[in-house]
Amino acid sequence: MKKQTLLITILFTSVIFSYPPKDNTCESVVRASNMETLTSKKWKIEKVKQLIAGEYKIVYDRNSSLFNLGNEYSFLKMKFLQNKTMKIFTKDDAEETGKWEFMNHESQIKSRKSDQKDFIVLNINRIEQEELVFTQIEDGKIMQYDFSPI
Repeated sequence: MKKQTLLITILFTSVIFSYPPKDNTCESVVRASNMETLTSKKWKIEKVKQLIAGEYKIVYDRNSSLFNLGNEYSFLKMKFLQNKTMKIFTKDDAEETGKWEFMNHESQIKSRKSDQKDFIVLNINRIEQEELVFTQIEDGKIMQYDFSPI
């Protein structure tokens, strides 16, 4: 009986120690800074929504209709550069330049095209590797712009 108990103990011990040790380290995903995320890609507009009577109504959706092909939003692309300048690409890839900077703990972007006198303020709703969402008050209207990287 002692031999059988010893054999079971040896088998049990060898089974337990034959499995690789569990790695208890946590894998953390390093999120890029807002500056890195914003400046790493060229961005195109996917959707434009307007706040009407407390609800966002779609003004433009790149993927919803063939009628959007000629819309001014379908041509607009933006590239934010590390040196706080920006390039805006419009129809026929015409290029305009401008300046930008973060404000209010990177919750807003102040920007203006080179030919504009006044800055506009974009409220950042979301800034991620695959999505950029701004809200802006434009001519008394609240507009939301959803961008995706190119």
